[in-house]
Amino acid sequence: MIEKLIKGIIAGMICIFLGGCDGMKDPIVDGGTTDNTDYNAPKVIKSKEITGFSSSFYISGEWSEGNPDITYYFIIRKDENGKLIASETRTKVSCEADNELLTDLQKIVDEYKLAEFNGIDKVTAGLPYEYESHTTSIQYASGESINFTMNNDPEAKWTRAVYLVFAEWFSSKGISTLMPPKEDTAITRIDIDIRMDGMHTEYCGINVGDEDAIDGEKYLLMKSVYDTGKNEEVMCKFVKFPADYYDRIREIIDAFDLRPFDPYSALYGEGRENENDDDYNKSKICIYIVTANDRHKHIGVSSESDLAMLMPFIGELKEYHETLFGRSLDAIKEIELGETYDAVKGKLGVSDGAYGSGFIGDLYYLNDGNKAVIYYSDEKGAIINGGIGGTVSRIMVVYPDGTSKILKDRG
Repeated sequence: MIEKLIKGIIAGMICIFLGGCDGMKDPIVDGGTTDNTDYNAPKVIKSKEITGFSSSFYISGEWSEGNPDITYYFIIRKDENGKLIASETRTKVSCEADNELLTDLQKIVDEYKLAEFNGIDKVTAGLPYEYESHTTSIQYASGESINFTMNNDPEAKWTRAVYLVFAEWFSSKGISTLMPPKEDTAITRIDIDIRMDGMHTEYCGINVGDEDAIDGEKYLLMKSVYDTGKNEEVMCKFVKFPADYYDRIREIIDAFDLRPFDPYSALYGEGRENENDDDYNKSKICIYIVTANDRHKHIGVSSESDLAMLMPFIGELKEYHETLFGRSLDAIKEIELGETYDAVKGKLGVSDGAYGSGFIGDLYYLNDGNKAVIYYSDEKGAIINGGIGGTVSRIMVVYPDGTSKILKDRG
C-alpha cells in the first residue's frame, strides 16, 4: 500500500535529479525519499531480554476513548530512581513495567520478525499524516538493539499487536485508558443471520406490503427459516416491534463483550477467518448492528472456536426473539406421543437447539418465557439424540428456575 503511494508521488517529482551528491545526505523535500539505512545492521538479535523500548505509530479508528485517528507513542525506560516505567505519551498513562509486559513485547518481535527491520532509515516526505515517518527502538540486556525509521503503515499488524499488548497490560493494572471504548449508544437496527445445521434463520426488520401489514404498520419484525438441504422455506412470520425491543437488545448486548468479534474493533483477534465482506457473507453467524450515533458494526464468524465463544450470546438473542415468535404451550400440547420427527417439524418448525448433556432432546422456546423439550426414541425405547428416525417419547416443560414438568411420557 505504502510502496504504491510512494511510487505514485515520486513519479511526478523532478526530485530524482537531486540524488547524486557524494558525502551528503539527500535533502528532505515533499515527495522525496531520504535513505540513510545502515545496511550492515544485524538482522538477528540473540538476546530475548528487553531493557528499553520506544515506538510511535498511527492507527486508524478510535482505539482509545475519545482519541480517533491519532499517533501513539509507547515508551519503556528507567526513571530517575532506576525503575523501569512503561508509558504512553498521548494518553499520559504510566506504570512500572514488569516481566510480563517485556516478555509479551519480545513475542511480537519474534512473531513479526522486527529484527529484519534493523538499520532501516528510509522516509518519503510529504505523505498524508497517517503515512508520516515513525521510529521504533528496542534495547537488550546484551547491548544489542533494534532501530528502524520508516513511513507508517496504518494497516501494519505488528503495530496493532504492540498496541493491544500495552492496552491489555495497563488494563490488568487497573488502567483502562487505552482499552477501546465499549459501545453503549442506543441501538436503532439489528439483523441476525444464523446458518447452521442445514438451516438458515433470520431475524430482522422489514417493510411489508398491505397484505402483511399488522394494524396498519408495514415495518415489522420478521423471522424466516429456510431449509438449505431441501431448498425450501420452513416459515416466514411477522410481528409488530415491541415498544421496548431495542432496549432489550441493548441489555443482551451489554451482557457480552462483542468487540473481539468486530473486525473494526481494536480487540479483533489476529488470524481470524473473517476479515473482509466476502468472508462475512460466508459466515455461519452474521450480525449487523446500527447505533443512534450512526456506527455500523458487522460481526461474522465461522470458525469453531469463535462459534463456541459466541453461542451463549446467540442463545440469548434467540430465546428473546422466540418470546415474540415462539410456539405457544397449547401448540406443544398438541404433539402426540409416537409422532415422527418430520411430523413434529412440520407442526412446530425446526427446533431452537439441543437440550441436555446425556440424553439430548429438541429445545423449543415458548412465547411465555418457558422452554419445551421433546425427546425421541427408537423402536426399543432408546433415546435418539437429534431425533431423526425416531418418534416422540417424552414432552416436558422447563421453567426459568431450572425445574421441569413432564407433559407426556411413553415410559
